[in-house]
Amino acid sequence: MSRCYYVIALATCACRAATLQIEPNTFITLQAGPHKTAKIDRNIYFRTYHIPGMFDEALAEELRELRISPGRGTGPYFGHNGGDSQRAGWDPDLTEQIRNYVEFYRNADKRYPGAPHALGGGNYPEFTKTENRKLYDADASMVDKHRKGIPPEDFEKCADLVYQWLKTLQTDNVTPPRWFSPLNEPDGNWRNSPRPPQDQADFARLLAQKLKTDFPNTGISGPCTAWPHPRGDLRRWTDSGWEKRFVETCGNVAAAYDFHLYSAEQWALENPRHDSPNFYDSYTNGNPFVWDFGKADAFLDLVYAHHQAFWNEPSLPVIITEFGRQNIFPQKGPWKNDINYYLYGTTVTRIWMQLMQRPEVQLTVPFILPVSDPGYAPQRGQAMYTRNEKGEPVRTPLYNFYRFFQALEGKRVKFNWQETTPEEQLGLTALPMRSGNRLMVLLHNAFDTEKRIHLKCGSITTATAARMRWENKTWRIDLRPQEHIDCSNLTLQPEETVIIYADLPAPEKPANQTIERFYSSTTLQSLQDGEARITLNLPHRPAGHTTVIPTLACPNGFAPGSTLTLHINGHTQTITLGFTAGIKDLFIPLHFELPDGILEKENTFHFKLESPKKWKASLATLRVELVR
Repeated sequence: MSRCYYVIALATCACRAATLQIEPNTFITLQAGPHKTAKIDRNIYFRTYHIPGMFDEALAEELRELRISPGRGTGPYFGHNGGDSQRAGWDPDLTEQIRNYVEFYRNADKRYPGAPHALGGGNYPEFTKTENRKLYDADASMVDKHRKGIPPEDFEKCADLVYQWLKTLQTDNVTPPRWFSPLNEPDGNWRNSPRPPQDQADFARLLAQKLKTDFPNTGISGPCTAWPHPRGDLRRWTDSGWEKRFVETCGNVAAAYDFHLYSAEQWALENPRHDSPNFYDSYTNGNPFVWDFGKADAFLDLVYAHHQAFWNEPSLPVIITEFGRQNIFPQKGPWKNDINYYLYGTTVTRIWMQLMQRPEVQLTVPFILPVSDPGYAPQRGQAMYTRNEKGEPVRTPLYNFYRFFQALEGKRVKFNWQETTPEEQLGLTALPMRSGNRLMVLLHNAFDTEKRIHLKCGSITTATAARMRWENKTWRIDLRPQEHIDCSNLTLQPEETVIIYADLPAPEKPANQTIERFYSSTTLQSLQDGEARITLNLPHRPAGHTTVIPTLACPNGFAPGSTLTLHINGHTQTITLGFTAGIKDLFIPLHFELPDGILEKENTFHFKLESPKKWKASLATLRVELVR
């Protein structure tokens, strides 16, 4: 078998270079249990926010040209002044709203055939207007500002409303949402019940059981939480936590797990544009609300492993129905400076690139609207079109943000970083793919220093690049790969995204490999005594390359001199942890690349944590990746 190697060497200092090795003739399938992904599918990843089919044909044509489609919105809004006395007869306002959904989905069937979409419930009538209880069995961060929940005595009535809505869609022969989460962001919206985290899970379970026979094409998802950051002390995963309650209540009836992933800006500005702050610096200087640097990946590992441990079966599909960057001001008003759009786009890119490496993820929807809603936040910044004072649409930089990714799709090809530090693994990300005889490599540098890349392409001597970065106090977005790059000297600026394009010869005999993930059912193991042992039995003794990925959780990062050591079957390997100093609510995946032949079919992984200072740490999960 002939193999063609493309090597990208990243110069991190004068004395050392990291290497990204790509084998474009080896196609890769990522697998976890029944979940598989072998390509970059635009219907999964490149979506916008809102209910599909609700815009005029001119805007729909622009979206088709960009090769994107709306993937998720909220509704229906069942709550109305009539209360239960009007529910059975469907008051006029509700009837009109439901007819609008029929029209939206009819349009979507014509405009975006085959593109799945999701919906998060808007609200429900307050039938009995139960007094909002003050005592919740939950952390304060989980029960903030509850407004739209349902008391248990009204579950059946509200489930009947959802049933009637879906029956209307079915009667009119339109494609309903593939996934329906009963309430959008319940950790910020649920009230009128004594135990919000458990009650919302109980309602979701009841709804799933009520709908599964008559509406098999719409599955219940959830918990659809707004702020599922697990935190370094793992308090979101106590018995009262929203995510844990949903997994343990609905894991055997739900169709998917649904989460929102918002990083939080702590630099928030309204003053004139100037050089961008660096988000990685914010992360390593105490900002706990950051999904960008491996935390989203580690969080989904915890969801998968906990489901497996509780239900003794592989976890569910995952949909990420909102993600982006919060606290960019004004939150619901116009963004007059390019810097705000740039900040938003960098976080969307980094979270996207994590989600694209998850085989169970079936939908990702950045919170970017095609156009701001005319009646609610009409000048919203997180939109491809905002509105001026007259209410007329005005194009924003996020339109060209989507254009930057317009060509990306193709089969996944084999790659691996070599000689990178654990810190570099958080801030340097790559995703190569092949479409026909064209190689595309999506690269991102999250650090506040430039990185020089040496691109070795074997027999390929020319390549082009499109860049997206902050430059001369504006957001530079190359709309085509017009820059001919020097393959021996490619430089990535701080927080820059680059797409490299190279023409390839036809492969003589392409190879296929699968990277399969296995999870230990032992989760949330304390390292308080400095050691933890985790068992993981594999279906067979691995013959090829293996990677061991524990997730380390701690309220604070570790002081210089701290280490985590893995002992497995006579092999010892150590990762230094000093780079985590300054991180708050540490929740980080660490990669141990093992030599071939180390793992057996049955394995006990012994981890030892050593630090000059006291710690309160845990191993949240353990994942093993095998190449076959």
